[in-house]
Amino acid sequence: MTTPSEQWIVGALRQATDRMALPPESRWIRGHHSTPHAPTIAVVGIIAIFIVGSWSGSVAERHFASTDPGPVVIDEVLGMLVTLFLNPVGWVGAFLGFLLFRLSDIVKPFPANKLEQLHGGIGVMADDLMAAIYANLALRAVIAASNWIIG
Repeated sequence: MTTPSEQWIVGALRQATDRMALPPESRWIRGHHSTPHAPTIAVVGIIAIFIVGSWSGSVAERHFASTDPGPVVIDEVLGMLVTLFLNPVGWVGAFLGFLLFRLSDIVKPFPANKLEQLHGGIGVMADDLMAAIYANLALRAVIAASNWIIG
């Protein structure tokens, strides 16, 4: 027999993990309806941000006279969009995705470390794109593991 405080802890953990890894039928974020075209719209947005970011990254590199200047954050925006792409998460899962993206962006596993050496804005964007792909896959693994462990 469990005490009320133990029941509360188990309920809170279950609710937190439910929000982190929503079932596939809830699509995107709980309470929001997804259209059948949502993934297509997201892909178009990701491509558009990559193109605009590549151009603006080149302009910023010339302006700041440095490679991948700190004030340029469009690559981070792209990274988060790709990290969360088709991952049905709530706020906890989005925060975890952010942490996974930052970790892979700092570590820069192969080939992200090579993509960073590309010339101009393409290099600014491509390394973060690859880091985000790794973060997306890691987030999927965490969601699958939490579903398997908690049920």
